[in-house]
Amino acid sequence: MKRELINGVTKIAARNASERNGGFKAAVKACPCTVLVIDVSEGPLGHGGLQYPDVVIVSVPTHTAFDLGHGGWIAQETRFPVLIHLEAYDEVAEALALRLGAQDVVYSEQPTRAITERIAAVYRRWTMGMRPAAQEQTIARRAEAATDDASVVQVDASNYSMFFGRRQVVFTGMEICLLRELATRLGTLVSRETLVDALRQSGFNGSVRGIDSHIKRIRGKIADAGCDAGFLSSVYGGGYMMCRGNKDIVVVG
Repeated sequence: MKRELINGVTKIAARNASERNGGFKAAVKACPCTVLVIDVSEGPLGHGGLQYPDVVIVSVPTHTAFDLGHGGWIAQETRFPVLIHLEAYDEVAEALALRLGAQDVVYSEQPTRAITERIAAVYRRWTMGMRPAAQEQTIARRAEAATDDASVVQVDASNYSMFFGRRQVVFTGMEICLLRELATRLGTLVSRETLVDALRQSGFNGSVRGIDSHIKRIRGKIADAGCDAGFLSSVYGGGYMMCRGNKDIVVVG
């Protein structure tokens, strides 16, 4: 880093802060999941941003930011894991964040790779079943309300799931956004370009070929659960279509 002697202390401190924030942004971009970062200084939590994030990171300047009522939102959130991002280590802020229910705390001063790995670890734990009891109860109620008829397929975007009868298949935020988009256009061929535009709202930065990769993973998850993914049709050069066929497909969330 180049040091400037003129007002050096102020300029070096500002540049260090900028470099640290750049490392944090790079860490988020490198994550294998969809991440929504909310800065509490830019507005209330729970509004705007990605529609189906896999992980939410709340960026706060100091522990005093929790006094604005954001703590209640974090404690009640059960749809996705929440992490707290701080500029620098703050013992009070970290203790309070964890007490309020945050899954982890990351700092701008940490190495970029370390931040990425910590976010990914939280997401892995979450998808492996370490979700709050409140969310598990919601999913359980949805499963109880489902029918035993495997021909009835429910797209439950709010719980990132599809139910084939009572059998549940869990997807990432990007995957469930894609499935919901196709389900709301049931029986209609949707081009890859249209799907890309729809997924932009959930942080998708890939190309049309990225859609193919998502569809492949979706089909794999459905097959691994012992269910038939034949209702997802592809048209070479055209796009994808969710066909009703012998299934009754409904969007419930």
